[in-house]
Amino acid sequence: QTGTMERTDVGVARLMPDATGGSIENLLITFAGVSQNNEMSSQYNVRGGSYDENSVYVNGLEIHRPLLIRSGQQEGLSFVNPDMVESVDFSAGGFDAKYGDKMSSVLDITYRKPRELESNISLSMLGASIYAGWGNNKISFSNSLRYKSNRYLLGTLDTKGEYNPAFIDYQAYLDWRITDKLSLSLIGNIARNEYEFTPSDRKTSFGTLEDVKEFKVYFDGWERDLFRTIFGAASLNYTPNEYNQFTLQASAFNTNEEETYD
Repeated sequence: QTGTMERTDVGVARLMPDATGGSIENLLITFAGVSQNNEMSSQYNVRGGSYDENSVYVNGLEIHRPLLIRSGQQEGLSFVNPDMVESVDFSAGGFDAKYGDKMSSVLDITYRKPRELESNISLSMLGASIYAGWGNNKISFSNSLRYKSNRYLLGTLDTKGEYNPAFIDYQAYLDWRITDKLSLSLIGNIARNEYEFTPSDRKTSFGTLEDVKEFKVYFDGWERDLFRTIFGAASLNYTPNEYNQFTLQASAFNTNEEETYD
C-alpha cells in the first residue's frame, strides 16, 4: 500500500442499521479514530477534531456541506446519496495535498457512470428513495430523489409532543465524454429540510436506586425551521496522456434559512 486512502465496500452500508435513514457517513464510524456523538446525525469526528475539519469530495469536486438546521434530530439528509455512489475512499490522516487544507480527514466519493439502464427503489419507516440511471460509451446520466421523516423515532424521546420533520432532496449527475481526452461532468443538488415541533411535556427520572426522583416540565409554544439549499458544479477534464490531467472547475451554492419560534 503506497497511500493512506482506504477503499470501503459501499454495499455494506445498505445492511447497516442507521437512524439517519441511510448514509455513507454511518459506515465511516467503523474506522479507527472516527467517532460520532449522536446516532441521528451524519456528522462525524476524526481524531478528536470538529466535523468542520473533514473534507468531502465527489468526483473530484469539493462539496461544501449543506447548512443544516442543527446537528441531531433536526438534521436533514446528507449530501452524499448512497444510491449514486460507485466507490468510497477515506483517509483519517496523512492525505495528499490535493485534498486541500482540512485538518482531520478526507472522504473521496466517486459517483456511478452507468453504461445501461438501471434503477432502484427503497422504502422504510424512515423514508424512501428512488434512483434511475442510463448511459453508453459517450454519455451517462443518473439521478435520485430521497425523502426522510424520522417522526416515529423522535416520538420515543423523553420530550413528548408533535413532531413533523420532512427532509427531501433531488440530485443529478451527468458525465459527457466529448472526446477520448476531453470530458465534461455536471452535478446538481436541491434540498428542502423542514422541521416542525410542538412540545407538550418532558419527564426526567434521576437519583439512586433507593431514592428515585422524578421531574416533569410542561411546554408552551412551537418551533418551525425551514432550510432550502441549491448546489451546482461543473468540471471540464482534459487528459493528454496517462501521466497528466488538467481540470477546470466551477461551483455555486445558495441557501435560504428560516428559524421561527413562538
